[in-house]
Amino acid sequence: MRKMLDRLLNRSLFSESAAALLLRLVGTASGFFFSLVVARFLSPEDAGLFFLALSVVTLLATVGLFGLNQSVLRFVGMFFVEKRWQTINSVVKLAALRAAGGLVILSLALFSAAPWVATSLFGKGELAAVLRCLAPAVVFIGLTSLVAHQLQAIRRTLHSILVLSIALPLGVGLSVLIIQPASVLTFAVLYSLAGLFTLCMAVILWRMQRPSVKIGHFDPHKLWASCIPIGIMILVEESARWSGQLIAGALVSADDFAHLAVAQRVANLMRIILIAVNLVLAPRIASLYSQNKLDELRRMSLSATRMMVLCALPVLVLLAAFSGWIMGWFGEGYRQGAVLLVILMAGQFVAVMSGSVTYLLTMSGHERDMRNVVLLSCPMAIGSALILTLYYGVVGAALATSLAVVIQSLLAAFMVKRRLGFNTLAIWQRR
Repeated sequence: MRKMLDRLLNRSLFSESAAALLLRLVGTASGFFFSLVVARFLSPEDAGLFFLALSVVTLLATVGLFGLNQSVLRFVGMFFVEKRWQTINSVVKLAALRAAGGLVILSLALFSAAPWVATSLFGKGELAAVLRCLAPAVVFIGLTSLVAHQLQAIRRTLHSILVLSIALPLGVGLSVLIIQPASVLTFAVLYSLAGLFTLCMAVILWRMQRPSVKIGHFDPHKLWASCIPIGIMILVEESARWSGQLIAGALVSADDFAHLAVAQRVANLMRIILIAVNLVLAPRIASLYSQNKLDELRRMSLSATRMMVLCALPVLVLLAAFSGWIMGWFGEGYRQGAVLLVILMAGQFVAVMSGSVTYLLTMSGHERDMRNVVLLSCPMAIGSALILTLYYGVVGAALATSLAVVIQSLLAAFMVKRRLGFNTLAIWQRR
């Protein structure tokens, strides 16, 4: 019976993950296309300014949610198993109101403080106008992420990937090809407009999926109790994750930053395997843990990690072997970023090898453990980013970014072993 259950579980996980991976590949192709359009239509200096401003906006959008997307994923995933739609609607409403308030405040703050951010933090006065044009996107990106996690929680994985990874970069890229803007400011305006369109699409898809519009009761304190430790964790985690790029934005030229930003986006090809599997795995982790099916949870997690490593290894070899050629697609000057691509890919591969450790902790009620992992790894990440960038420039920034990913992934794997009793790195285990 157990072997039959394992086969059915693995078959279902594989088929859903394969479908998610296929659409995620489309999303990655859309992101690749978007980066290619930016690099081809703008000078390296303007491309660097745009990517730097986009990094700031993306960071603020993630921080502004303060963990609500992860909490919504957990609670909606749990209630979906029991088809408690009125409770789900209550959770969604509470999260949407809180998220919208925080994101609007951050968007207005960025718009007002753009000149100070541009000159005092990054030493690039021309960045201010780009930041102001992209400031509305803080709200649109954040709320789209929230709705995408709601769709993920009710097993609408493909819809979630569509609004989270495909619509925005594809829409911006196609708009640029049609309009052919001549300035970085027009690029920024197009990006904000495409963000609004993507949010509207996400809301429509969500409304089409819910069978009930009635709102039940859900204790808001449970939502806050879950999202506060996650929010602190994400605040620190994103600071560590983006520290390499943001410190590089302040210490290196706009041209060098463009090389780093493009290399980071290409290296994310490695991460799509982890993301695709997580989209399928996360709601299952929440439901299996709530039903106390820990052995089934362990087998599913190890099967998923084995599958991810087998898929990621060929990608690592191919990207490393042809790194210079791939970076050359963005322009002849980008070829020198090949070493950055190899460094960043190495860190992403370690994250894939570690498995779905973040979701295993956050979807099983161990948000505080994940928060502690991030709190421990963040100072090391920021410190290494500052030191390595000062001494080795943009190469040091890439090293620091990969180091941050490796440290956090391994520490999280240790916490999964401690709390859930199995090692996600031990993919050779079958029982």
